[in-house]
Amino acid sequence: MLGGWQLNEITSFQGGIPLALTSTSGVRPNRIHPLAAPSGSISSRVLQYFDTSAFQLPAAFTYGNAPPTESDIRAPGIDNTDLSLLKNFRLRERFTMQMRFESFNIFNRTQFAAPGTQLGTTSFGVITTQQNQPRKLQAAIKIIF
Repeated sequence: MLGGWQLNEITSFQGGIPLALTSTSGVRPNRIHPLAAPSGSISSRVLQYFDTSAFQLPAAFTYGNAPPTESDIRAPGIDNTDLSLLKNFRLRERFTMQMRFESFNIFNRTQFAAPGTQLGTTSFGVITTQQNQPRKLQAAIKIIF
């Protein structure tokens, strides 16, 4: 009963993708000054994830000077760990019972979604959603024959 357990781990680390900013007129905004470096954790910056004062709406019938994607403004990344513990018990010659205990997002880390990217809206630079689920635990028994 004590020996023969298997422990499995899957850990994912991923940096955020560059953001593509637009304006309410459908074109890219104007970048009017360099971005101030963000300070603090992501959870402390959900209401202003990046320096929104660095952008303004372009004049009517013109295109903004911002690049198609902002390489220095990235969505939050991913840091997730899943664990499982399992053991096989031989019941008969052709039958095996497997007990499994699994945990998804074991450390219960919140993974924030990308902030709003449309200048001229109330959600510009604001993170409004989460892109993962809270910790989930499950136990299972499987009969293999």
